[in-house]
Amino acid sequence: MHMAGSAMHYLEKELKELISRDERIFTFLESVFFDGLWYRDLQHPDQEWVNDRFWHELGFDRSDPSIEQRQSYVHPDDLPHESAALQAHIENPNKPFDIVVRYIHKDQSIVWFHCRGMTITSLNQSAPRMLVAFQNISPLKRAEQQLLIEKERYEVAINGASVGIWDWEDVTTDRVFWNKQFYNLLGYQEHEFKSDFSAFESRLHPDDKARTLDAVEKHLKDKEPYDIEYRLKTKSGEYRWFHAVGNALRDELGIPYRMAGSIEDVHEKQLAKQESLKLLSQLTESNKDLEQFAYAASHDLQEPLRIISSYIGLIKRKHVQALNEEAKEFFAIVEDGCGRMKSLILDLLSYSRIKRSGEIFEVVNVGRLIEKLVDGFKSENPGTNINVEIEGDTEIEAIKSYMDRLLSNLLSNAVKYQDPDRPLEIKISARSENQFVIISIKDNGIGIEREYFKRIFEVFQRLHTITEYPGTGIGLAICKRIVEIHEGSISVDSIFGQGSTFIVRIPQFVQREG
Repeated sequence: MHMAGSAMHYLEKELKELISRDERIFTFLESVFFDGLWYRDLQHPDQEWVNDRFWHELGFDRSDPSIEQRQSYVHPDDLPHESAALQAHIENPNKPFDIVVRYIHKDQSIVWFHCRGMTITSLNQSAPRMLVAFQNISPLKRAEQQLLIEKERYEVAINGASVGIWDWEDVTTDRVFWNKQFYNLLGYQEHEFKSDFSAFESRLHPDDKARTLDAVEKHLKDKEPYDIEYRLKTKSGEYRWFHAVGNALRDELGIPYRMAGSIEDVHEKQLAKQESLKLLSQLTESNKDLEQFAYAASHDLQEPLRIISSYIGLIKRKHVQALNEEAKEFFAIVEDGCGRMKSLILDLLSYSRIKRSGEIFEVVNVGRLIEKLVDGFKSENPGTNINVEIEGDTEIEAIKSYMDRLLSNLLSNAVKYQDPDRPLEIKISARSENQFVIISIKDNGIGIEREYFKRIFEVFQRLHTITEYPGTGIGLAICKRIVEIHEGSISVDSIFGQGSTFIVRIPQFVQREG
């Protein structure tokens, strides 16, 4: 327990008198921000006085009879440290008593005190006393511990990350910090690679150096984002591609004083990207050649076909009487073949001519286009039940002639593949949804089996014979190409024997070339 009340009051009274008389003690206390005071008789360690504020910091009221001696609340691990520091100061008063000690709070939590003390002579010149001021530094210690945890976490993160971390701590100097992974990415040990910007600069690929340094300069001066890919020379002598990002810290005037960031090895991605671009270029050239071939072939084929058709017709007109029935049948077959060949050539020519470049995009009202198209179909197919539903804003940026061709082809398909055993019914709808216009054409025709849903959009793919349903097998391929030119999509949903629904999604605003 703490010492008797009379002794405690005596020490308290003595300390107050000492403070009022001894300017040295007053100066000491004035220079220390304290949350507690401890005054002790060095010859009688059990005789000490501790002020109310100290006990309050530990969650106690000094009048509480259950309070034990101050030393009882020192953390067990810190008792030897406190005793050693106290003894060293007693033996050599010139050696400051300045330590940090942990105390146990009433709720069993830890309270950190910064303790600073001095030895003084009592009023009666008897045994020396020890005066110690306490400062509660628990918030600071908790902050330090949290900072240490964060630092450890940061070090674990950057050392375990797959990216290299760099920190140009002062952009006016050459020195740069690289983390362990940065060295690993380049194949170096830390002592083999200088911690300075010039070491980094010297390893840049000659073709990348100017633009990389320019990117750094623009970020520091003009605050342009530093996000770049460049090649660095590794220890093996190989140049590898890296993706680098960084950001500068600036003072209140906006002047950069520090810049940090990361690099990531993207060598394989960059090679794959370059290969993809190469293949894309080759594919573009191939498509261009194919389009030119298709156009030339279809155009050049028309002339011999026209000659064949003309002479077949001429023979029929002049020699029809001399032909027997079998010959007439043969001529009919040839005429039919010429007609189908002509249709095929014309469709192939149309397919090759459908392209995006050079075409004019304009505002097209899909709803009005559908209504106009339906009016024409109704006049050509009287009695056909076509229902139209238009909802919301159906305006899009599109190539008008292509959109007309798309809708016409889909509507023609619905008419062509109607079920002969029931009246044809067609429902066409258009609505806007999330910056897209959704067009749906539903019929009650013969339907399509699910296994053919994708195949029908390919060139020359037919599911029926010419005698069953005429056509070249290019119509839906043309539709698909038109939709893709408009950055949209086309799909079909169908139940065989019940009907089909073709669904087209076209963005209202198309990203145009150039």
